[in-house]
Amino acid sequence: MQRLIPQEVKNKVYEVTQQVLDENGNVEINEVQAVLERDHGICFFNMAELEKLIREGLEKQIFVYKNGTAPEASVQEQSQINFSPQTGEKLHEICPNCWVKNKPYKCGFDKCPGYKLLVIEATTEEK
Repeated sequence: MQRLIPQEVKNKVYEVTQQVLDENGNVEINEVQAVLERDHGICFFNMAELEKLIREGLEKQIFVYKNGTAPEASVQEQSQINFSPQTGEKLHEICPNCWVKNKPYKCGFDKCPGYKLLVIEATTEEK
């Protein structure tokens, strides 16, 4: 019998994956698993399912620059993104293609919050 993973657990995996990527520059399944258990009390026994969720989260990542520099985005690319890959500068008030929401979206942040946007919005809605 296969059980569905609750969306809030999936979101937490995506968030921790992003956190590990931001801190380490790469994502190790064991590191994500350790943070989930230590900081959030989420324990995965099926590593294949955890790896699948991590991959889903990473597939939403457009790019990662390992050396910390990026080429200048072309005008055409700038019309499709909201933050300069080189400087992080906000290019538009409304993100033309928010990769978290998968649609045009105005988050109101000066820097892309990534998957943290889902947590921020969920927390705001609860209040």
